[in-house]
Amino acid sequence: MTLMVWLCAALTLSLALYGTGHLLCVLVIASTRRQPQPEFGHPTTPISVLVPARDEGAGAVRALKSLMAQDHAGPTEIILLVKDDSDSAIPFLEQAFGASDLRTRQGRVKLVDSGRHSVYVAFTGLDLKSDKVNWGALRVETPLLAILDCDHQADPDWLRSSACLLQDSTARIVQSRRAPLYTDGFFQLWDSLHQHIGCELFNHAFTRMRLTVFFTGTTAVMETALLKAHPLHECITEDVNLSYEILSEGERIIHNPHSGSSEDVSPDLFSFLARRRRWASGHTEAFFRHLGGVLSGPISLREKLQFVFHGMHYIVCIGVFALHLVIGVLFLEDLSITGALAACLSSLVLASWVSHTQRSREWATRLSETAVLLLWFFPAVVICMNLARALLLGDFSTTMLPLHPTLQLVGLVGLATPLVVLLAGLARFRQLSPSTAATVILTYPAAFYLDLSGVLIGVVDCAARRRHWHTVSRTAQAPDHQAGGAETVKPASILDSWSLEAILAQAPSAIGRGLAAMTKPSRFGPAAVALGISCSGVLYSPETQLRVAELECEVQAHDGEPWIVPATELSDHCGALGEQTGPQWANRTGSLRPTRIDTLSPLDTTYWDKLDTTFFCNEAVFTPQNVQPLAGGGIHLHLEAQRAQDRDYTSASIASKTDRHLYGRYEVTMKPARGSGVLTAFFLYRFDPWQEIDFEFLGKDTTKALLNVFYNPGKEGDLYNYGYRGTPVIVDLGFDAADDYHRYAIEWEPGEIRWFADDQLIHRRKSGRPTPVPHLPMRFHINVWPICSAELAGPLDTTALPTGADITQVSLSEWQPPAQSGLPPFLSEMFSKPEPAGDWRQGADWIQPRR
Repeated sequence: MTLMVWLCAALTLSLALYGTGHLLCVLVIASTRRQPQPEFGHPTTPISVLVPARDEGAGAVRALKSLMAQDHAGPTEIILLVKDDSDSAIPFLEQAFGASDLRTRQGRVKLVDSGRHSVYVAFTGLDLKSDKVNWGALRVETPLLAILDCDHQADPDWLRSSACLLQDSTARIVQSRRAPLYTDGFFQLWDSLHQHIGCELFNHAFTRMRLTVFFTGTTAVMETALLKAHPLHECITEDVNLSYEILSEGERIIHNPHSGSSEDVSPDLFSFLARRRRWASGHTEAFFRHLGGVLSGPISLREKLQFVFHGMHYIVCIGVFALHLVIGVLFLEDLSITGALAACLSSLVLASWVSHTQRSREWATRLSETAVLLLWFFPAVVICMNLARALLLGDFSTTMLPLHPTLQLVGLVGLATPLVVLLAGLARFRQLSPSTAATVILTYPAAFYLDLSGVLIGVVDCAARRRHWHTVSRTAQAPDHQAGGAETVKPASILDSWSLEAILAQAPSAIGRGLAAMTKPSRFGPAAVALGISCSGVLYSPETQLRVAELECEVQAHDGEPWIVPATELSDHCGALGEQTGPQWANRTGSLRPTRIDTLSPLDTTYWDKLDTTFFCNEAVFTPQNVQPLAGGGIHLHLEAQRAQDRDYTSASIASKTDRHLYGRYEVTMKPARGSGVLTAFFLYRFDPWQEIDFEFLGKDTTKALLNVFYNPGKEGDLYNYGYRGTPVIVDLGFDAADDYHRYAIEWEPGEIRWFADDQLIHRRKSGRPTPVPHLPMRFHINVWPICSAELAGPLDTTALPTGADITQVSLSEWQPPAQSGLPPFLSEMFSKPEPAGDWRQGADWIQPRR
C-alpha cells in the first residue's frame, strides 16, 4: 500500500505540473484587456472556398448561403465537394438553386454566378475529406483558399477580416474563431465548451504570447500555394497533421478572434464520445509522427515547448487514468467484499452500455473498449460508493486520501483546472452568468468522465493502430432552426441557451423528454441498473453469524454494585454450556479495516510506551528494562524477583500512546507466562469513567482464559469509577496457552464484544448482558504482573520466577459500521425511545434493582 501512496503522490505532482500550463494561459488572458474589433478594409483578392461535404443534407445549402452572404469585395468562388450524385445534399441543392439536372451531371457544375460570387458543386469521386480538399486545391487558381466544413455557417465578414489579417502579417494561414449554432442540451453544451470556449481561450493566450495557433480543419484562410505544397494527409485528424507539418518548417498560424463560423455540435452520447475518440487517436498519432521533425526544426525553444504542451493534450489523460485507478484501489479497502463486487458489477454494466453506443463490430475492438471503460469507471464507482457510505454514516474520515494535505490540495486544484479554464473562458467571451456558471459546475463531473471515456478509447485506438471512425450526428434540432434546415440561422450562444429564462422555458419539454425516455429501457436502463447495484453494495451489510464454541465456562463471583445485572438472572451469560439449551450465536456486523500490523521488532517507541508505573494489587513495579527483544522477533515481558520502590518484584507492560482506540479488532500472537499468582493480559482500558475489556491468563492454569468487562456510565471526564472485578468468566481453551504461540483477539462493536482464540469464538457479551458495552475510546495494553489476589490467581510461586510472556505480533483493525446504521440524526430521533424524565437510572434496565 505504501507503493500505491507514493505512486499516487508522483502522479498528482506530474499532472499538476502539466496543469500549470493551462493555468498560465488563464493568467495571460486575465491580465490582457479586451481589444476592440479593428476597422477592416475591403481587399479585392480573389478567394476560393472549399466546402467538403458527406451526406450533410440541407446543411450544405445553409453553408453555401452563408458564404454567398460574405461581404468580401473580391471575387469569391465557392465549391461544394461531394463524392457523387448519391450524396444527401443533392435534392436540397436542386430545390434551392433550381438545378434539376444535377443527378445527370459530372465534374464541376455551376449553381450560381452573380458576378462577385460563383457557386459550384463538384463531383470528386472521393470519400475522405482530405482527398476532397486536395482535389479542390489542385483545381483552383486564386491566390487565397479557404476551407469551411459543411456543417458550419460562416459569419458575413469572415473572409474579409481574415484576408486583411493575412495582408498585415507575414503568416500564410489564419485560423478563425468558431462558435456553436446552439447549445440547448448537455452534450451540445459540453461539446461547445471544449471546442469553442477552451480552444478559443488557448488561441487568445497563444496569440498574446506571440506563439502560433493550430489549424482546426475548418474556418481557415490560407495561401493556396501553402496547401498545394502541404496537401492534407490521409489520417484521422488531418488538421493537426498539417499544423505540425508546417510548424516543423517554421511557419506560423495566426488567429482571427473577430469573426469565423458557427457549427452544429454533438447532439447525443454516441457523437460526443466518437468525436473525442477520433481526436485523441489522430492527435496523438500526429504528435509522435512529427515529434522529431518539430523538435529539430527551425523554431524557438518556446515554440517547441508549446508543441509538446499541445501534443500531450490527450496523452496526459493516461496519467489521469493511472491516478484515478490508484485512488480507486486506495479507497477499495474501505468497502466490504460485497461492496467491492457490487462496484465491479456496476462498472461492468456502465462500461458495456457505453461501449455499445460506439457501434463497433469487431469483437476485439468491442472487448478493448469495454476493458478500458471498466477500468475507468470502476474507481469512480468505488469513490462514489465510499462517499455515499460516508454520508450515511456521517463519518468522512474514509474519504480522505493517505497523502499530505498539501498534496491533496494540489490534486484538487489539478482536478478543477479544466473547470477553471472553462469558467475563465466563459468570462472572457462574455458568456458567464450565475446560471451558466451553476450549469457548468454541476454538470462538470459527468462531462469529465464521459469526455475521458472517449479520449481513453481513442488513445487505445492509436496504440493498436486502429482508425476507428463512424459518421456522427451533427444536425440542428432546435425548433427555431428548422426552416427546412437550408436557411441560415441566428446562432444561440451558451449565455442565450442557458440563461435562467431559457432553462425555465425549456423545463416542461425537458421533463417530457425525460418521461418519454423512461419508456425506452435501452437508453437509460443500464444506468439505472448500475445505480441500483451500487446502492445495494452501499446499503447491504449482512450480519455474519458466528457460533460460540462449546467450551466449559465458569462465572466468577463479582460485586453487585453499581451497574451490573446479577449473573443469576442471565442464563446464557457464560456461553453455550450455560443453563440455556442449544448453541449460542454472535452477530458480526459491519466490516474491519486493518490499521496496524506490528511485529514489535524493534518496538516502535513512537507508538508504544514502556510503562514505569504500578497500581493497587500489583506486587511488582513495571520497568522499561523488562521489555526485552526476542531473538526471533517480538518482545518478552519479563517478571523477576527484584526490589523496586516499595515492591519486591519488577515486571513489564507496554501501552499504546494513543487513548483513542474504539470499536475494532485487537489481536495478539503470544505465549503467556506460567506460574501461580502471575497474570498475563492484553486489554483496553480507560478511567473517568472506568471502562475496560480484558483477555487474561492466570499462570496457575494456562489452559483457561479469564474474560472480563468493566463498565461505568457517562461521558469522557465523568467520575464514575466504582466497578470492581466486573463480570469475569473463565473459559477452558482446550489447550495449554503457555506451550506455544496462539492468536487471541477481542472484537468490540457497539452492541457486542467477542473473544477469540485462533479465530474460534470462545465467548461473547451482548449489550446489557450483564453490562452495557463500553462506548468510550480507550488505551491498548499488554502486561505481565504478580497479582495480590490468591483467591483469583493462587499464591505467588516464587520458584517459578523469573518468568514472562512472549509476544510476536499485534494486529489492530478499525470497525466500519454498516451503512444503514448511520441514519441521519432526524431519523434516529424519530425511531428512538424518548429519554425518561428524572433520574437516568430509572430508565436503565441493565442496573440492578435496589435491595
